[in-house]
Amino acid sequence: MAEVRITDAPQGVRTFYDKGVAAMERGNFDYAMDMFEAALEIEPRLLGVRKLLHSAAIRKAKANPPGKLAAAKTMGSLLKHSAQLKKEPLAALKTASTLMRADPLNPRIAKALCAAAEAAGLPEAAILALESLRENSAANADTLYELARLYQATEQFDREYECRSEIAR
Repeated sequence: MAEVRITDAPQGVRTFYDKGVAAMERGNFDYAMDMFEAALEIEPRLLGVRKLLHSAAIRKAKANPPGKLAAAKTMGSLLKHSAQLKKEPLAALKTASTLMRADPLNPRIAKALCAAAEAAGLPEAAILALESLRENSAANADTLYELARLYQATEQFDREYECRSEIAR
């Protein structure tokens, strides 16, 4: 699937997008994430909206870090995600996005989102999840390997080279 820009999206998406951006500017990250998810429900290929959703989740997590129990609370949903992955990749992507709202810097959740995005035919969304993990927390070698593989698959060879150089260091 190819990426869709907000200008090419269906009419209802623009309303949710505008409300989400306005909420983000006011610092109301929960409402902003709700609006971005509503826009993605209509058109899942909106990479710009997905990027804003990640940004809102990370900004909220930095303001109010998730507790120790956040990882335990997400285990049931991760199992649901695994079951959905083969049969309904878009539903698995939605489940992973919801999990990401709870703990956006969790590598397990980022990898679950990455797997769902690839299964749904949206490698750009998978790259976005791993890039946000790389930028906002200490990226481990597994994350960098996966990111380099996705860069190679999407023919972004200069970024792949940067990742592999970072792995070598």
